[in-house]
Amino acid sequence: PSDHYKRARNFRGSSSETVPAMDSSLSCCESIIQHYSVPVHARVCSLDNERRVPYFDLPGNAVPNLSPICAVWHKKLSGASASGDDANRSGSHHADIARDLLSAYGETLHLCQRPRCDTKVKTAATAQKQDLGVGTIVEVVQQYELLVAHFACHNVAPSDDADKVEGEDKRTQVGADNCSADSEPSFDSEEIARQILEDIMQWTTKLPNDKENLWKIQNNLLPCLLRLLRHAIALLRERDLNESKPALVIATVAAVAFVGDGTMDCGSINLGNLLRWALPEEAGGESSSLLSLASALDQCNPCPLSVIRHKEEYRISRLTLTNNFLTRSAIDWTSKSSCFEAGWSDSDTGIAARTAMDLMMEVLSILEPKSRGNLSLFSMLQNICRHVGVKKIASAARAHFFGRLVGKSVEIQPRQNGGFMPMIKRINDDSSGEDPNNREKPHIETPMRIPSAVVLLSAALSCPGSDDDDEMDTAYLDALPVGLSLLDDAQSLHQGLGASMLVSVCESACSQVEKGSLDFVSRYGQLIASVLEEEIRISGRDDPTILGTVCLASSKFVKLLVSSRCSVQGLSATSLARKFVIEMFNAITTQIHTCQNGNNERISAVLAAGVNPILAQLATCREAASVEVARKGLSVLLPVIGWSGMDIDTRSAQAVALSSLVSLLVGAYPIMPRKGKQIMIEIILLLDRCTKDTAFLNDQDASGRSGSYTNDMRSATETIAEIARFSAAVCLAVCEDSAASILGHVESTQQRDELLDDIRFVADYLKA
Repeated sequence: PSDHYKRARNFRGSSSETVPAMDSSLSCCESIIQHYSVPVHARVCSLDNERRVPYFDLPGNAVPNLSPICAVWHKKLSGASASGDDANRSGSHHADIARDLLSAYGETLHLCQRPRCDTKVKTAATAQKQDLGVGTIVEVVQQYELLVAHFACHNVAPSDDADKVEGEDKRTQVGADNCSADSEPSFDSEEIARQILEDIMQWTTKLPNDKENLWKIQNNLLPCLLRLLRHAIALLRERDLNESKPALVIATVAAVAFVGDGTMDCGSINLGNLLRWALPEEAGGESSSLLSLASALDQCNPCPLSVIRHKEEYRISRLTLTNNFLTRSAIDWTSKSSCFEAGWSDSDTGIAARTAMDLMMEVLSILEPKSRGNLSLFSMLQNICRHVGVKKIASAARAHFFGRLVGKSVEIQPRQNGGFMPMIKRINDDSSGEDPNNREKPHIETPMRIPSAVVLLSAALSCPGSDDDDEMDTAYLDALPVGLSLLDDAQSLHQGLGASMLVSVCESACSQVEKGSLDFVSRYGQLIASVLEEEIRISGRDDPTILGTVCLASSKFVKLLVSSRCSVQGLSATSLARKFVIEMFNAITTQIHTCQNGNNERISAVLAAGVNPILAQLATCREAASVEVARKGLSVLLPVIGWSGMDIDTRSAQAVALSSLVSLLVGAYPIMPRKGKQIMIEIILLLDRCTKDTAFLNDQDASGRSGSYTNDMRSATETIAEIARFSAAVCLAVCEDSAASILGHVESTQQRDELLDDIRFVADYLKA
């Protein structure tokens, strides 16, 4: 028998022998591993395909009885730890045993989960651990967690089992509120948290193809590791909060990878939900309203809604924000391509997600003992950031993303192989025997790093009440490398997530403009501008959500430069805005020529997220900043306005194109009179088509062939007609005689008195 077996046998044979608590914990862990790695047990574990839900995910959350071997060790550990102690301290000494067991994790269970090439074999027991199968490791971790739970948790199920310790209470009231304040110095919670996180990352990196083993990892092994992390965190309640923060941060990093954006029982994250966190006012609390047509009209300069508010008698007052067509988003954020799927979390059962949420609630309860239990994930993360510090959370998220939070420390050296952001090169790391230059980025090797970093940074940057300018500047400098590295990836979804990070940075920085300098703009402004410009150029074939997010990041960066009055390498904000708009117009042109009418949703995404807000920004400049893009803009916008069709996607593109046209008219007013006839003709033709389309839909209704979709098309058509009237009025106010000649021709050939009166009325109001 091996040495640890001899120690265990001697320990069982002599009840009077006193074994140091830490040595006993190590012997206990090694004995459990050895017991379940015996061929007969290992074979049973490998053939056991019954899908059992962990006890902590069952109703009641009662801790079940221990297995015979764990029950023996439970008795021995209790006796060894309690020798010489007062019986009244049973709660504190049980907590100390839990600490000792968790401290033994690194030398036992942590090593048994390592690949053979990852660790040097030092003992016979360690050699045995190298050959453990998935089923054996799952069983070992489950038994180990259950043993720790009997010492560190509430609600142990009552039992008459002979293997239970005689005289022990049927419910062990030991846990977070009974932990001793004088914890042993050997309990390094931060190191334990790092070890467990490292094991979690290993299991999420290379998931097995076998369905049964995959189910065990998703619903047994990973939840048990999260539960162990919660035990370690719960034992910190009586410690100094500042000493506990590093472990709490690591626990939060691990949990976020399994809860994602909090909308589903899995680690998935949706681009729309992340942007809703960064843009709560524009989203109106719902991602489905993000980049809505109403918000596009509200950004338009001049805004048709302001005319309605000031002139109630104006006949287009039917154009209201309650219109269903206006409240819909220009982009479908529910598409699969906008969702990052976490393969390590089973969305059917949701066990890992619920366990991770319990872990986050434990972290928050330590930081904020009086916190409410019905908070959303976003509110929980913001509260954690507020107590721990935005700077610490952002720094940990960046370190985790680039592979520096756990494992041995590696030196990061840039090399110029990436399209935008230097690739990551690991120095002095030859464990794999591969050329370091050919290794993937850490977040590509371990995808779990992506949701943890992106969600944490999005919540940290949106955290209210951050008055420390240096803290926020540091957070921006931590978030930007993550966003730029994701934009550098080949995967289009990663590019969308990177763009969402830039949106969060720019939107947060806009609120900090008056509080201090923005160091990252001067340091990374040129890089950000070149990355975004290139991304607009190459994202034309991507999903509309990806292209729209990239364009949104570009418009938010322009807004930041304008509000902070910063320049990028001598390039003013207006000059950069014009470069962005030209690239967006080129992207729309590509879409128009790829097929008949192009991809309507992609065009709507570019117009709503990028073109419309940037042109509205340029329209506020005194020097008519849109003159240089006017010709290109009209060549793109007018064909979109001239589309035929009544479907919702076509109407959405026309609505945003009309809004963009209004801002372009104002921003390039010196040269627009030359194009007045062309613009007014296109708008009048659209109004004529809308009149005929409405008549057709009314006939459908009269014949009883209409449905909900027909009603939606009628609402969209009527709304487009109202927006077109306003656009015609702006055109008349800016272009004057050239546009008025077209109205005169219409008046002489058709009976459209009411329409023309409306247009002239608003034009006079705008000029006044």
